[in-house]
Amino acid sequence: RAIMDQLQSAEALMGRGGDLDFSSSSRWGSELPSLAAVLIDFLASLGQAADGKGKSALKMARELQPCDPILHSNCWSEEVTVFGDHHPTLQDAEGLLQSAAAELGFMSLEIAWAGGYYLCGSLPGGCQKDATEAFVESWNARLANDEIATPDVEADKLRFALRSHPHARAIAPDLLLCTNLALFCWLLQRMGQNGGTSGIAPALHIFGMPFLGDTPLSWREPLLEDFQAWWKLPGPKNDVVTS
Repeated sequence: RAIMDQLQSAEALMGRGGDLDFSSSSRWGSELPSLAAVLIDFLASLGQAADGKGKSALKMARELQPCDPILHSNCWSEEVTVFGDHHPTLQDAEGLLQSAAAELGFMSLEIAWAGGYYLCGSLPGGCQKDATEAFVESWNARLANDEIATPDVEADKLRFALRSHPHARAIAPDLLLCTNLALFCWLLQRMGQNGGTSGIAPALHIFGMPFLGDTPLSWREPLLEDFQAWWKLPGPKNDVVTS
């Protein structure tokens, strides 16, 4: 029964046909770019001027208002919210982001960690002890006690937690890097009575757990159907997925 449920989930997400080998037969899987390439391309796109002439907003800001490299006065940089449940993954993601930014000639990125309660007490940087960590840490207990509300209600709770984050722009960054569990990334970018499908920012999704991990049973079909519709949206994508 469990195997059949997994096959049905895979079919709902990736469509019928083929042998469902994610690494080769799935059109979605074959289109997932490497993380390094995604980071560099995405950061570069954030800096492009709206007129399409290729001069980055960063370069324009430096020309108009030079940055003092010692005092860091008048300095301009991108703000990134790195979200996920696994604290070591947040640290790894920050290192990759900063390396990609350096490759592009950006200043050091401003990073806000959110949600990463797991193993946070045993690593440098420690626990943030903010509302996002509390929300994520309590999820499994609430799930076991059948205390999870609808996706829209839970998404609004999560966004409210981000609004109270110590970093003022955690809820409205230039870029969201969402890690590990697809569930929380889906809530942030697709659900919510006050946010909906607009998301909080252009986002990179790096999934490192089973796709439906920690997802309530009643949410699984809607989540899979929405991910499939999300992936098929025409035109440039506000969200990029890799694993």
